[in-house]
Amino acid sequence: MGNLTDHFSGGGGGSNILEYIKFQADGRIITTQKGDVTTQNVTTVTKALTSWQNLPGSVFAYTPPDGTKYVSYKLLTSMYYVDTANIGHFSLALDGTRITKSQNSWYFGTNHYQDQWEATGIIQIDSSFTENIAEGKLSSWDSNKTLSISFRTYSGSYEYNANDGYYQNGGGSSGTARAYNPYVEIIAYK
Repeated sequence: MGNLTDHFSGGGGGSNILEYIKFQADGRIITTQKGDVTTQNVTTVTKALTSWQNLPGSVFAYTPPDGTKYVSYKLLTSMYYVDTANIGHFSLALDGTRITKSQNSWYFGTNHYQDQWEATGIIQIDSSFTENIAEGKLSSWDSNKTLSISFRTYSGSYEYNANDGYYQNGGGSSGTARAYNPYVEIIAYK
C-alpha cells in the first residue's frame, strides 16, 4: 500500500497556519500572539437597516503574527425574518472599509423564518502590494486593525433581525427573541 506521503505530499514544512482563533462573541478575552483582545458581548438583536452597519459581535481588533500572508475571517450567526421575504447583503470590512471581493447576498422567503448565516472574507498581505483595502490587499499589517462584518437589508420591504435566536428550546413567540452570540473564526496563514 505504501505510506500516505507516497500519495499526498506533505509540503515539506508542515502546516502553514500561524494562528487559529475561534470564539463566541460573549465578552470573553482572547489571547493572540500579539496580545489579549476582549470580544464584543451581544445582548440584543439588531434590525438590519438599508444602510451599512457593523454586525454586533463581529468587531475584533487584530494584529496577525509576523510572517502572515493571508488572514481568513468567518462569522456564523442566526437571522430571523421581519418582513415576509428577506434579502441581506454583507461584506468583510477592515478599519471600516468594505472588502468588495467578500460582498455577498442571501434571500429567504415566506416559509423560511430563521436561518444560520455565514459571512467570510480573506485579506492578503504582501510588501509588493500597493495598499488597497477595498480589494483586500495590504502591503503590511503590524498593528491592530479592526475586522468586522458590515451588513444591510436590500430595502425597507425585505427586513430581518441579525443575531436573533427567536426559536429556542421547542418554542418561540412574539417578544421572546434571544440575542444570539455569533461565532467568529480567524486564521492567519504564512
